[in-house]
Amino acid sequence: MSVKIRPDVFACLLRYMILAARSKRLVPYNEIENACGLGHNMVGHYAGMLGDFCIYHGLPLLNALIVNTKECMPSHGFDGYIKKEGNHQNWGECVSACFSHFHQPTLRELQVKDFQGLTTLAREWFED
Repeated sequence: MSVKIRPDVFACLLRYMILAARSKRLVPYNEIENACGLGHNMVGHYAGMLGDFCIYHGLPLLNALIVNTKECMPSHGFDGYIKKEGNHQNWGECVSACFSHFHQPTLRELQVKDFQGLTTLAREWFED
């Protein structure tokens, strides 16, 4: 039986996983089911297609971020993608590659924007 992958759902999954990589987080299968409207048995097919897409386009394996909630690990089929991709030795290296590749550096001024001047402000408030 052939599984039909819907391009619109796949595009949503791709964007969702890039956002997860930017946030440096793993995504459980059930979250993908809910976010993309997929049945329980379909997530694995989409995760596999995501791995193929990443290999084809020279991207880190975003499907490395899709994990089960019990062991917090990808499915047993993920090891095949490590071999196909050939750039990493294990799952942890794949996760790290995703986090590193999709990292969004922030300007220092944005990092301190909401905190700059708070100490002075707090001191002045106590002095009043």
